[in-house]
Amino acid sequence: MAALWGVVVPIGEAPDEPGHYDYVVSIMQGDLPGLGMPTTPEAFQPPLAYVVAAALARPFSAPHPSALELNPTASFNPDTPRTPFFKALFHHPPEQNRPWSGWVRLWHLLRLVSAGWLALAAFVTFLTARRLFPEGPALWPLVVGVTTLLPQQVFIGMTVSNDPASLALAALACWALVVAWQDRPGTRMALLCGLLAGLMMLTKLSLAPLALALVLMPAIWRRSWTWAATSGLVGGLLWLPWAARLWQHDGDPTGQRANLALHPTLRPPDDLTLAFWQDMLSTTLMSIWARFGWMNIGAPVEVSRFATLLCAALLALGCVDAARRDDRALWATLGGVVVATTAALVRYMATVGYSAAQGRLLIAAAPAAALIICLPLAKPLARFPAWSGWLTLGLLAALDLLVLFLWVRPVYQ
Repeated sequence: MAALWGVVVPIGEAPDEPGHYDYVVSIMQGDLPGLGMPTTPEAFQPPLAYVVAAALARPFSAPHPSALELNPTASFNPDTPRTPFFKALFHHPPEQNRPWSGWVRLWHLLRLVSAGWLALAAFVTFLTARRLFPEGPALWPLVVGVTTLLPQQVFIGMTVSNDPASLALAALACWALVVAWQDRPGTRMALLCGLLAGLMMLTKLSLAPLALALVLMPAIWRRSWTWAATSGLVGGLLWLPWAARLWQHDGDPTGQRANLALHPTLRPPDDLTLAFWQDMLSTTLMSIWARFGWMNIGAPVEVSRFATLLCAALLALGCVDAARRDDRALWATLGGVVVATTAALVRYMATVGYSAAQGRLLIAAAPAAALIICLPLAKPLARFPAWSGWLTLGLLAALDLLVLFLWVRPVYQ
């Protein structure tokens, strides 16, 4: 589904996608993008997702710099008329149509890599759901759909960025936590968790809560600090070279100082008023469910409100159900990841203002949140046949097609 979206949505028409494309091109040319200007504004991001994309695309295309041209009449306001004059941030001449060649072809290849990450996230989420809910096969596809097949997630999953890789690694981390709880594995699993934690830190900073959970929580469950030492050492050794590079540049191993330096418009808000936080919350929630393009193609507000209320209710019920289960420590860890990721985003909002009001910045918590949301449905759906879950997945796929061809595609025509 993400691959289809990647074909239909014009290249560059997703948040920060041109900067991520330039990052991959720099890797394909044999070097990391510099942390000083001029460079890609995404140079502060850890390199793993871009290295993987470059390695997979290189056999099929040479590196080509982008030739996108800005549309001076474009607006980030979702209330502007639904025409390319206002919604398309870039011009899209006939040369960008099929058959693709040069930099346009490379861009679509990189979008296909992103779709592969989304497919990996879906597969791993299915394995996790099967472990957690063995009595309810009808629930397994639903967990997959909530994690990877809602329209906004498919849109993010097709973009050239590190978000699809973040979602896949977050799904892998949730699977590893479940295995660590249920099977009580030994040193080999500790090494695997450390490897995964290190890869996550080399993908996106927002994955840090999950990486920390992978290192610490199994050790707490097992009361074995050998696990934490083993996992922490492996993960730390993997992350250390990148952290050292950032530290050498500006004394900040997280990359946030470099981020602010590369984005001169990112500045703290003047006043952290109640009205500011209400606006931030509203914008973020809407962008979780339906904000496409450069967040300037939105769905009706009522859709986002309904989805938010339903999600909040299921999350609350999921927390209540989790507290009654024998594996409540595992569910507390998943809930803690959601809370910590959200808290980190709130702190980022206070640092850079309205630019942080993007639901995609919570993508690291999506697999854990989806599991909690689906938990209250485990017992009711246990009575349903497995095919009913796949039917639900098919309905979500149909929704994706409707949104793509009836809501998003007409904007660019």
